[in-house]
Amino acid sequence: MDLEKIVLQNLESIVGPEYVTDDPAILEAYSKQPWPHGILLRRRPFAVVIPSCAEEIQSIYRVANRYKYIVIPAGNYNWDVPTKPNTIVIDPKRMNKIIDIDEKNMFAVIQPGVTHAQLNTEAMKRGLISNTTGGGGPTSVIANSLFLGMGGFVYRLGMDKTILAAEWILPTGEILTTGAQAVKNATPFWYEGTGPDLRGIMRAYLGLLGGFGMATQMSIKLCPWPGPKTFPVAGISPEYKAEFPPDIFNFHLIQYDTLEKLVDGMYEIGRAEIGGAMQRIPPLCMVFNSTTSKEELWKEWETGYYQKEAEFLIGIWLVGFSCKEQLAFEEKVLQQIIDETEGKDIPADHRLFKCIESWIGEWFRSGALGRCMRPAGSHALMNMASESLDHAAKVFADGHTVRKEYPYHKDFFDADYDWIGPTDFGWYAHLEVPFFMEQTEDSMKKTIEIATRGVQSALENKVHTVIQLGPTHPAVGPVYGNYHLLLKEIKKVLDPNNISNPPNPISVEDD
Repeated sequence: MDLEKIVLQNLESIVGPEYVTDDPAILEAYSKQPWPHGILLRRRPFAVVIPSCAEEIQSIYRVANRYKYIVIPAGNYNWDVPTKPNTIVIDPKRMNKIIDIDEKNMFAVIQPGVTHAQLNTEAMKRGLISNTTGGGGPTSVIANSLFLGMGGFVYRLGMDKTILAAEWILPTGEILTTGAQAVKNATPFWYEGTGPDLRGIMRAYLGLLGGFGMATQMSIKLCPWPGPKTFPVAGISPEYKAEFPPDIFNFHLIQYDTLEKLVDGMYEIGRAEIGGAMQRIPPLCMVFNSTTSKEELWKEWETGYYQKEAEFLIGIWLVGFSCKEQLAFEEKVLQQIIDETEGKDIPADHRLFKCIESWIGEWFRSGALGRCMRPAGSHALMNMASESLDHAAKVFADGHTVRKEYPYHKDFFDADYDWIGPTDFGWYAHLEVPFFMEQTEDSMKKTIEIATRGVQSALENKVHTVIQLGPTHPAVGPVYGNYHLLLKEIKKVLDPNNISNPPNPISVEDD
C-alpha cells in the first residue's frame, strides 16, 4: 500500500470516511484566494478533513508529524491555500457551537466554526455584540480575531483585547490552554491569568497564519449593544440600509481641509472618550460604497468630485451605550470638538452623506466589505503600520513616494484609499496604504515587487511598518530588535517537524 493511501486511512479512522475527501473537485475549492501567493503558488491540498472536536484535531496533527505531511487550518483569513505538496487542510465547520455566553462579564466561549453572524444573532438578543472583524459576518470569529482582528469596536477595545483565553492545539498535537482557561474550573474571562498570556505567540499583530497550530476554543470579549435584538437592516444588497433608534445611535460625517486637522480632530474625540466606532473614510471608499458595479465606480471616480470633496473625512458613530442621556451628552461634546478643530459636520441630506448611507450601519457587522473589491480583482498594501495618529502623514507620504517609482500598469488601479483606524480611543492607530490590481500572473508578480519595495522604503525612511510576513522578516527583523531570530526559535520549538503551514510565520528551511 502506498503512503497516500496509508495517510488517508489514518485520517478516515480519526474522523470517519464521510469527513475526509480527496475528490479533485472539492480540493479545487480549497485552493483559491485572491492574494499573490494564492494565485502564483497555489496547489490543491492532498485531502480535506472535517473534525468534530479538539481530540480529533490532535490526532490529525500527530498523523501529519508521523508521515511528514503539512497541516493548514482552513478559514485562516486567506492564508489557508496550500503551496506545497502533501498538505492536509482542516476545515472546522462541524465545530460550530457557542459553548457559553456570559452576559454579566460580557464574553462568549466559542468553537472555530462559529461565525460573527452566528455569534451576533445570539449576543444581540442579550444586549451584546461581538467586534465583527473585517472578514464580515459569514467568517470565523476565531480565525479573524487571530488575523489582525480589525473591526468596528477596536476604536474602544483595541485590536488584541477581544481574545480572552483559548484552547490551542500545537503543531505537535499537544493541547495548550492560555489565560484563565489554564486554571482548572476557572471561567475563561481573562487573557492574562492566572495562566499564561500567550496572545503574542498566538496572533502577534498580523496573525501567524496557522504556523503555530490551531485554536479549537476561545473566549471572545463582547461589547454592550443598546440596539434592537435583531439587526435592523432592510432592502436588498447592495442597496440596503440599517436604521437604528435615533435617540441611541447617531452617525456623523466630519469634513476637514487638511490631514493634520483631521488627525487633531481624531485625537480630541479619542481624548473625550466618546463614540463607538470611528475611522478616516478615504475618497475611494465613498465611491465603492455608493456604486453597484465597476463601470459605475469608474464613471463616478473620473468626475473628480470625491478626490476634491472627500479627501479628509472622519466617520463616527455616537452610541448611547448606557442611556439616551449619554448620546445627548456626546453630541454636545462632539460639536464643541468639531468647532475647535475647524471641522464641518456634513448634514444628512448632503451628497457625501448620501453616498455612504447604505454602508455606515455595517460598521457594526462588517457586512459590506466585499464592496472594497469592486475597483479590481484584489488589493494589496504598500505599507501597513500600527503607530500614533500623527504618524499617518509619514506613512501615507512614504507610500505615495513608492507608487511614483512604478510606471502605469494596465492591471492596477491607483487611488486614495489611505485608511486610518484609531484604536484604544486614539492612543494608537491602524494605518494602511492599499492599492488595487487584477488577478493576473503578471500583476501578482508586480504586486509582490511593489509591496516588498514599500517595506524597504519604510525601513529606509524610518517609517513604521508591520507587514512582517514571510520573506519580509529578515529585512524587518534587524530594525525591530532581531525579533525574527526569536520567531525562528519559537517555530522550531513548537513545530519541530515544520509541518504547520510552512513557511509561516517564518521560514526555517534554510537553517
